[in-house]
Amino acid sequence: MNAFGRAIAALGAGIIAVGHWFWTWKDHPHLLHGRVWEFELYTGIFLIGVGVHALAFWYWFDHLRQTDQPR
Repeated sequence: MNAFGRAIAALGAGIIAVGHWFWTWKDHPHLLHGRVWEFELYTGIFLIGVGVHALAFWYWFDHLRQTDQPR
């Protein structure tokens, strides 16, 4: 898997984690929300950040380099 694929995978996993956290929080407010529940939110936010930075890294170092100079 190349850098673009890893970036999309991290971004997608983060969005799914935050979406699952929001769905659980909104539809099941009676559940005990402990550390594991908070960890899911923070992990999702972290993975979204990793995905966005990986996309920027891929675009800046791989995509721009292909158009400007040959390998």
